Amino acid sequence: MRPFFGIDLTENKNNETVNAETFLAAKPSAAMSQALAQAMAKAGEALEQSKLALPLRIGSWISGAVGGLCALGLLKSFRRVTVPEAYHNAPWIFWLAGGGLAVWLLLKLLADRKKKAVLENEDSTRSFDSLERVQNSVYQEMNVPANAREVDVLWCYYKTKGDTIAVVEKKLAVTGYDNPVFKLFWDEKNLYLANLDGKYAIPFSAIQGIRKVSKHIRISKWNKNLPSSSDTYKPYKLTSDNYGCLHMKWYCVLDLVRDNQSWEVWLPNYELPVIEHAVGIRAQ
Repeated sequence: MRPFFGIDLTENKNNETVNAETFLAAKPSAAMSQALAQAMAKAGEALEQSKLALPLRIGSWISGAVGGLCALGLLKSFRRVTVPEAYHNAPWIFWLAGGGLAVWLLLKLLADRKKKAVLENEDSTRSFDSLERVQNSVYQEMNVPANAREVDVLWCYYKTKGDTIAVVEKKLAVTGYDNPVFKLFWDEKNLYLANLDGKYAIPFSAIQGIRKVSKHIRISKWNKNLPSSSDTYKPYKLTSDNYGCLHMKWYCVLDLVRDNQSWEVWLPNYELPVIEHAVGIRAQ
């Protein structure tokens, strides 16, 4: 079995080729890829300019952490002593907590103000509009319909040992799973998943079924317009942690067999209704 959107590090720890390359039906032209890279670079410059200088960002983090920890310590101490007693014993903690939180709040306000000013100016707006036009052109070149449904997939690095697959967390990653957004659509013969790197075609004849896998996983971000706590997503019992990751107790798998090779397309549990509708079968 091979994870469709998996990258195998078993024999090559530097591998960056996704398994799904063998299903690739279309890629952007060289000219379109270059235009996209240039548009993304300009938009990235605008985003970078919208941030405070690095020393101020570090200062914001430190002041918030110090102020928050001191404030938390004070709150715990109030269970044992009164506020005047706590101040008499350690007045510096009060000043450190108040000063740290005040500096953090001031820098946050400055950051929000700068971000709003930069991202809403004419140059930034032009850069983002240009990026959106180029992205639409990439999809048009690959014949991805404008009304294609957006769906999250599960993408990971992994290693194999026998028949066992172990997801690998790369350095600095907060989770082993990423959940990039793909365009989902279909015709009479194939189910398609497309992003700005290419369009993948899955023959309907290769699809064996959909199933639920009872395994706790966490994903790195939330891509939907509605919050994960909304009524739409309540049935999936998603929870979040301090790193901004989302946890789920199960995920879904689209099973494939092509040329006697088994494949699995992994998707977050909240995408189950979408994939069931697209394939026309219910999960087991």
